[in-house]
Amino acid sequence: MLARACSHLLIAMVLAQAAHAQQYDGPGGTVPANGSLLWLPLDVTAPASSTLDTVAFGLEQVCLTVEHTWIGDLDIWLVAPDSTAVQLITAVGYNTDHFTGTCLRDSGTRVTFGVPPYTGVHRPHGHLGRVNNGQPAAGIWWLRVEDTDPLADSGAVVSWSILLGNAPAVFRLFTSSTLPIAVITTPLSHVPDTGKVTGHLRIIDSGPGAVNNVQDPATGYEGAVGIERRGHSSQDQPKRPYSVELRDGLGQDLDAPLLGMPAESDWVLDPVYLDKSGVRNALSYELARRMGHYAPRTRHVDLVLDGEHQGVYVLTEKIKRGAHRVDVAKLSPADTLIPGVSGGYIVKIDRQDRPPVPSWDSDHPPPHAGSDQQIRFLFEYPSTPHDAQVDHIEDFMDGFEDALSSASFTDPNVGYQRYIDTRSFIDYFLLTELGRNVDGYRRSTFLHKQADADGGKLVAGPLWDMDLAWGHADFCGATDVAGWAYEFGLTCPDDRRQVPFWWARLLQDVSFRDSVRCRWDALRNSVLATNSIGAVVDSISEHIAEAQTINFQRWPTLGHAIWPEPAPAPATWAGELQELKVWVEARSAWLDAHLPALVNGCDGPLAFDGTDSLHVWPIPFTDELHVTYFAEHDAQHLVRLTDALGREVYSAAWLGQYTGQATTTLHLATLPSAPYVLRLFVGDRSTAARVVRL
Repeated sequence: MLARACSHLLIAMVLAQAAHAQQYDGPGGTVPANGSLLWLPLDVTAPASSTLDTVAFGLEQVCLTVEHTWIGDLDIWLVAPDSTAVQLITAVGYNTDHFTGTCLRDSGTRVTFGVPPYTGVHRPHGHLGRVNNGQPAAGIWWLRVEDTDPLADSGAVVSWSILLGNAPAVFRLFTSSTLPIAVITTPLSHVPDTGKVTGHLRIIDSGPGAVNNVQDPATGYEGAVGIERRGHSSQDQPKRPYSVELRDGLGQDLDAPLLGMPAESDWVLDPVYLDKSGVRNALSYELARRMGHYAPRTRHVDLVLDGEHQGVYVLTEKIKRGAHRVDVAKLSPADTLIPGVSGGYIVKIDRQDRPPVPSWDSDHPPPHAGSDQQIRFLFEYPSTPHDAQVDHIEDFMDGFEDALSSASFTDPNVGYQRYIDTRSFIDYFLLTELGRNVDGYRRSTFLHKQADADGGKLVAGPLWDMDLAWGHADFCGATDVAGWAYEFGLTCPDDRRQVPFWWARLLQDVSFRDSVRCRWDALRNSVLATNSIGAVVDSISEHIAEAQTINFQRWPTLGHAIWPEPAPAPATWAGELQELKVWVEARSAWLDAHLPALVNGCDGPLAFDGTDSLHVWPIPFTDELHVTYFAEHDAQHLVRLTDALGREVYSAAWLGQYTGQATTTLHLATLPSAPYVLRLFVGDRSTAARVVRL
């Protein structure tokens, strides 16, 4: 009797729970093909006392059916009545068709690793439990859908529904990190592809070794920002990259230092999603700085965007003109004649931006191209050039390419050396080849031209976008230890983005080849020694180790080979780091054996050390003097000015914050008008320059 009664009670409880679960069906609609958002409303009516929580009653599941011819373009979110937005599906399925009966709940296989059309139960990219936060169940719910590559494919939401019940999704709140925490909020919990939306940024940074809490007051920065998605192929992933612009109260650009990096307004948040080591870009830029060049400075952070933890990002300096970035002369629209129109300029080789920017094509086709591909140059600075400026840089680049392709290309007076900073080209070549960057030379490839007053040369760099380098892209031979990145066209002749003829032609010059070999051999005993590169990897990875553990809970990608990562993918983060180190050692050994052998030795005009650069400007100066030099992390930096009698009239000392090219400004308004000698001491190195104050 007792057993029968208990059985009846259990059945009654199950029936009661089943009755308490309720599915609400939403309408369908056509996904706009112009980039605008589709908002589909669902009016949920529930008892007034029903509130959503993670224990007794809340959102359990979201189901949808979508007919679309390229589902990898779709970004689908659920927005609750209190405006809490949850990322359901972003950039999965690539060029496949449709989601059919796709149900998302906090169980089952991540939707990223499911099989199109994803029928059945999968885990969403975000956490459904975020909406179970005590808000009323009743109200207007929304399905928000965006086609992130408009005008290409089309489709529609056929149906969608939400399930509220007794098995609510749970949510583990992110509260603290050993990394600085960047907290960004936007008005509609939506970051567009183009056209920055105004948001708010807080950076919590309690210092080295400290634990940062999300609720702590901002110690690193607080203020308004403009934010938008950025990148091309990097947007084809659920963990999105962002461009961030600091703004003042009037919405204008605001220069401010972030996490020890020099003051500027424009920054990038790199998601390190495809690069599961989390170090490839930071490693590449650090090596470039140690070789004496400007490269973007980086700081790893934990990002919280609109209330949801997004994992580890790399806060990175955006490439732009400036004293602390790409240090070329400033152009104004009035600079249409020599000498003003001579520079500076920043251009890049890449596919066209969205929206399009001014560009032109090279007159010299790339070698090994399978069809009629051309090399395209895009304006990075100035962003809206005057017609005279467009003509000047095009004519300059035409002159360089014509000289390089001519029979007298090795002549220092009429050949390529008239046009380029050869040392920068050598180092760019060595780093691109060492990493065998599959995008190298042909995408995200930056160049900058100095004004005539500063030498007028074309400089290779800054280095950018190395997340698919270092053996991490399983196409066009990029994982192979043997072979040359500059011969990309031999492996992939039909790719739309090809490598300019420059590099193969430069290597036909014995003087250039000798300089490449001399520079490589010198660097292999210092910056590019295998143990030195490994030490940089270790330094970065030790700093982010604890945060990466939480990152892979948010994005459980370990052990899954996400395109274009080669398979099989390491099952652990330590395995990712070890795979990187092993590849670097093997690639370095291959270059040791296959870079050109010396012909004339290392005493030629192009051979160089590359570590003792010093540039002082303007000369003469009035109140301020700018000093650019090669800095060393933690080294003592000292500058002294002496007059004609050798008396010290000014000195300043500081501790190096990072390694690489640095610029400091000396305020010397109180000095008499006279000639001086400036001496710069960095660690055990010193160099000098003569200056004059007007």
